Amino acid sequence: MNSTFAKYAKYYDKIYLDKPYEEESKYISRILKKKNLRILEVGCGSGEHALKFNNLGYKITAIDSSKQMILIAKKKSQKIKFLNRDGLYYRSKEKFDAIILLFHVINFFKTLKELKYFFITASYNLKKDGLLICDFININALKKFPPAKEIKTVILKKELSLVRKTFPSFNKSTGIFTIKFEILIYKLKLLIDNFFEIHRLRLHTIDEMKKSYGNYFKQPRIYKWLTFNKLQENIDWNATLVIKKK
Repeated sequence: MNSTFAKYAKYYDKIYLDKPYEEESKYISRILKKKNLRILEVGCGSGEHALKFNNLGYKITAIDSSKQMILIAKKKSQKIKFLNRDGLYYRSKEKFDAIILLFHVINFFKTLKELKYFFITASYNLKKDGLLICDFININALKKFPPAKEIKTVILKKELSLVRKTFPSFNKSTGIFTIKFEILIYKLKLLIDNFFEIHRLRLHTIDEMKKSYGNYFKQPRIYKWLTFNKLQENIDWNATLVIKKK
């Protein structure tokens, strides 16, 4: 699971200021049903979900392969164990009641070999009957409703603004979904910095995921993201997967 977000991390929280972290965390909490559980969050980013889970009464260990993201997360809370670790290989001494991956982290495993190995690692880190919960991009819906180019403007502080241009593309033969971001920083109307951030995600089919976790997990539930409705495979872009350790 390759680390990106090197320079992007500095602006990450401002760019995603409108992301509904609290709503998403409460949704996962409804799936878990119990509070006071031990949770491992894989790909925690800047720690916003971890903060919300901590506020909901969960005991959180949060890991990310980006050093920059973990440094930002650690500044937000001393109560949460934030670690710079790769979720593909991380094996903990303690066992968890649940493992969560949010904001399409599961799609950052770029091969089926990586995906299967992650499920082996996750199974090792879970208690008996522990849950793995993740959201993922539904490849069938993306093929039917491909994403468009997008421009987003964010005010960083007085006289300073950020423009993010998003250029998505999808390779049907490889299943790789590439998102190229161009970041432009302006002071008033003067461009003072610009850089690119490229994310390459592998869109796994539902069958591929089942084959990857099948020996280690059971009782799959797949919903439309943020609901408990059955996923409509040709319509719903974002999905939730819930599986239980065998």
